[in-house]
Amino acid sequence: MANQETIYTETTIENVFQKLISGWDELSNFYHKEIKVHESDRLAYIDMADIARFIVKKKKANETKHFSRFFENTEAILEQADTYIQNLIVVGLFEGIQNIGGQEIAYKASFNEWLGPKSIGEWRKLINFWGG
Repeated sequence: MANQETIYTETTIENVFQKLISGWDELSNFYHKEIKVHESDRLAYIDMADIARFIVKKKKANETKHFSRFFENTEAILEQADTYIQNLIVVGLFEGIQNIGGQEIAYKASFNEWLGPKSIGEWRKLINFWGG
């Protein structure tokens, strides 16, 4: 969608994480117990890598029931984010999934069914950047 208001910014980073985990109780519980508990010394890219690790674990276990909602949330964030947050999603989440999944997950196509158009476009750019 064009001309959407920017609502996800570096200064409102917690809103990004809350949107990302919304609609998936297990991920929300993981976030609050394993990530947010370190409130004083958090780094957004490390937090996003922890979420990427969670997603890869679910993919490997074929527990993808909540992927549609998760990636809808990702798409909404990308559509309404500043450059910092867009990079956080692309580098922190998408590249994190690629790196953590390694050879076990065919990341070039195995998430396509859940990705929205902006997410697919950004993930493709990332894949092409690293050599297609």
